[in-house]
Amino acid sequence: MKQISLILLIALPFLIQAQDISGGVRIGLNFNNFSGPSELDNAGNELETYEGNSGFLVGGMINVGFTDLVGLRAELLFSQKGGRRKYEGASAIYFNPDSPDEVLALGNRDYVIRVANAYIDIPVTLYFKPTEKLKLFAGANVGFLVRSVGFGELMFNGNAVVGQVPISYTSTLNHNYFKDEGYNSTEVTQSTDFIVNGKDIKIPNESNGYELDFAERTARTYNGIDVGVIGGVSYQLNGTLFLSIMYNLGLLDITNDELDVSYNEANINQRLFNADQDKNRSLQISIGFEF
Repeated sequence: MKQISLILLIALPFLIQAQDISGGVRIGLNFNNFSGPSELDNAGNELETYEGNSGFLVGGMINVGFTDLVGLRAELLFSQKGGRRKYEGASAIYFNPDSPDEVLALGNRDYVIRVANAYIDIPVTLYFKPTEKLKLFAGANVGFLVRSVGFGELMFNGNAVVGQVPISYTSTLNHNYFKDEGYNSTEVTQSTDFIVNGKDIKIPNESNGYELDFAERTARTYNGIDVGVIGGVSYQLNGTLFLSIMYNLGLLDITNDELDVSYNEANINQRLFNADQDKNRSLQISIGFEF
């Protein structure tokens, strides 16, 4: 909110002198990806890869012309973002997390999750018209997370550290990061079961966003606010219709460090966490109408 207030404060003198005010709508596609470091194996090889996804954006705008060449645009958009994360290689996993029956296993993990996050975005940009039909944009964006889900699959093949009991399973991932709860609060109806040194392990055939890693959900995986910079260009097709290409570069870490579990490293007594800087990247291609 501080960023929005600062932008409005800077823009206020220009708004008072505005020569032209108009509205409009914009609808289009986002081509998204996450940007962040990969976990590494002992040889320094990357274990994680990131791939893109697509989503739509839609919303309204206000254009404020200061002169015939320079102005400001403020928008309110519903914008789908996210990406695909894949981990493949040596891994540690804790079963029955944070309980007296906790069991650590080491093996290989093959994990893929497609995350779909939706934001209410508020981009504020200044524009310059080098020609009658062309506008160049640059500014800032604040996004508020309103939906966060993920779908994928986890396969693990390894052995319990104590007792060397083989553990191999596949679990479908169906995550709702707003609603899901941890291991203690989730009822497992269908599972793959193992006995390790008298300890019962129940691995859900379909797991939610937290139950495999946490006894209780103390926070959400994805942070509620994102801030970024945005820039791009639009081309006026006629008096009301335009095409636009914009790039939104997130500046904040969108994942919660408190829940960012390391898949590769483990301590026999406790899980280890990463402090990765995972950020949003989005290329927007849209069509708009001004009136």
